[in-house]
Amino acid sequence: MFIGTQYYRQPNPPQADWERDLEHIRRLGLKLVRLWIPWAYVQPGPDEWELQACDRFFEMTAAKGLKVLAQLTIECAPYWVHARYPEAAYRDLQGNLLPNTPYASGYLTVGGHPGLCYDTPVGRELAEQYMRKLVGRYASYDHLYAWDVWNELNPLTAIGRFEWCGCPYTMKLWRSWLENKYGDIATLNAIWQRNFKSFDEVPFVPVTHYTERIDQAEFAQHRLREWMRWRTEVVRGADQNPDHLLVSHHHGGAYNVGYITDDWMVTDLVDAWGTSMYCRDLYEASRKFDWTRSAAKGKPWWLSEVSGGRGMEGGSYIYLSNDVKSAAETRTYPLLAFSHGAEATIFWQFRCESFGEESPNFGLTNQAGDPTDRTEAASQLTQMLDRHPDVFDALRFPQSPVALLWEPRAYTMERVSYWERNMEPIGVLNLIGYHRALTSAGYQVDILHAREVAENGVPSSVRLLINPYGVIDRDGVAEAITAWVKNGGMFVASPVTSHYRANGYASPRVPTEGWRNLLGVQQTELRYPTSATPGEKLFSIDLVDTPLTAGIHMVDATRLAEVYATDEDVIPLGVLDGEVVATMRSVGAGKALACGTFLGAAFEYQAQERQGIPCPGSNLLALLDRLAGDAGARARISVTGSAFCRTGEVAGTDQLVTFVHNPTELPLTTWVSGPGLAADQPVTDLLGDAAVGTLGATRPLRIEIPPRDTRVLLIG
Repeated sequence: MFIGTQYYRQPNPPQADWERDLEHIRRLGLKLVRLWIPWAYVQPGPDEWELQACDRFFEMTAAKGLKVLAQLTIECAPYWVHARYPEAAYRDLQGNLLPNTPYASGYLTVGGHPGLCYDTPVGRELAEQYMRKLVGRYASYDHLYAWDVWNELNPLTAIGRFEWCGCPYTMKLWRSWLENKYGDIATLNAIWQRNFKSFDEVPFVPVTHYTERIDQAEFAQHRLREWMRWRTEVVRGADQNPDHLLVSHHHGGAYNVGYITDDWMVTDLVDAWGTSMYCRDLYEASRKFDWTRSAAKGKPWWLSEVSGGRGMEGGSYIYLSNDVKSAAETRTYPLLAFSHGAEATIFWQFRCESFGEESPNFGLTNQAGDPTDRTEAASQLTQMLDRHPDVFDALRFPQSPVALLWEPRAYTMERVSYWERNMEPIGVLNLIGYHRALTSAGYQVDILHAREVAENGVPSSVRLLINPYGVIDRDGVAEAITAWVKNGGMFVASPVTSHYRANGYASPRVPTEGWRNLLGVQQTELRYPTSATPGEKLFSIDLVDTPLTAGIHMVDATRLAEVYATDEDVIPLGVLDGEVVATMRSVGAGKALACGTFLGAAFEYQAQERQGIPCPGSNLLALLDRLAGDAGARARISVTGSAFCRTGEVAGTDQLVTFVHNPTELPLTTWVSGPGLAADQPVTDLLGDAAVGTLGATRPLRIEIPPRDTRVLLIG
């Protein structure tokens, strides 16, 4: 594990400050510095290159013993390129040049944004020349650590702006992709309900039905992957040193319907994956970290960007932002990432930005480059990592026994149905709420992609799997989950499971046959208990007395309740006005539950009333703990109150490292319990190297945590 920082992006900081700043970075123990090499700035003419600043940067960082992460930025093509090669520019869906482009953006103040359409041959050729020039020039430096080949996957994830290009090359790729998927135009016509004569007639229409929107989203993922494959092949072709990593990162939020990225489709093309993080809600950060780790599929992952100072909660860059990181938060965000298995944290940035709409924000230092309490907090972290390499270099987070299922096509449908009609996205809220609940209970939560489940099955390490939103079916998923349940898995299905068949058409019977065979239920009606009371979001489901629900008499729900007719071997779990709305069925060695309402979304509504902090007495938490216990998935270490924790294993030892996080704005006292410990163990706080007591299966440990801070406990 290591910590680094963004340092130079033209024109900040001024070169006169580099010697002082780089020495400061070295003293703080930061191991890596990030350098941006903006194409629009370093190639002012066809045969002109201005790389003196980059040359000096590489020489100075080598002298300081600092590693370099070099950012390649083809998202800002030189202005002479735009003028000379208009055929390479982005176009709208009518084929016209986009207005007001190229321009200077918040993250590319030197202009040239959004770059070129790299579906065009000339665009690719010019960008390849830039990448090969830079990679060839700096690949020989021993302290080069990695090439970042694509920052935040921009601009293809900029919804409504550059995710699509109307140039002939992109449209040809779109039609070829459709032909490859459907084989012949008659098949497409049957699914889309059109009457095209050939694929050459098929337009791209952004406002349309589910079937087309799902195809558009999947083509967008295909195109994103192809651009990533192209970039990595060019860079690796110019730098064949395997010690120089190829990395990239998302801007966070792939689980939302507001973005189109399917991270699982690109992570196999890079050596390390990552995410940016600029939110205050530590539970949201946890969710994004679980997402990033899961999408990395066993590869290293980084917290690639996290604010070092002011900005930008709520999307505000400017100085009016009301979000300034405290010293405690400067510790907590990297520690939260490390507690989710991150290999690295990169602060954005060392010095406050000096130019453009991101100024004067984000710095670990103040605007003059002087030390702050944040720089000292960062140094605390680096010193801890340096003192305990035997612990942190060996820290492992095995696959979790608890997982959420993610079906991106369901959220594409939700984007069309809800977000584009300014309605709350119930599927997203259900996913967020379940994750918040599981995280607050101390569980690492893995995210399983429905496509990979259909192809490879559910990993045997998973014991409890929850599907937050299964509104559309996917061929093979029900069968894969059924096989896993028969081997002892515990599955919780969402309401309206397979409301739509895999082709995007509404199912005549819900759920479809594969799910009905697993769950043993059939939808008879949908009830909307709060429809007559505007502003009312929650209603209650009465729980039937069973071993799973004993002592838990009701649970809060929202939006709707799905009424079930059940097979004889199905056990009712929840009722609404006498109608069955939740069930459980034994299938082989496992159990399958049908949950006919959005429990996670109800939990999320209640948490938001408490500034994102879950209510510790929630009945959903009690139910999830029972489910995890029955599935053999209960967390080994847990904490009380509003704290939450994550626990990793020190490979080759019996030691554990538990990170205990305080997400609240107040000091917090919590009791740490170790129900999974075989014997009492000594506990050491690694940040201060101080003994804090003993923890055992029946011997909890009381600790104090300042607001928004984290304790790092070595157990054993």
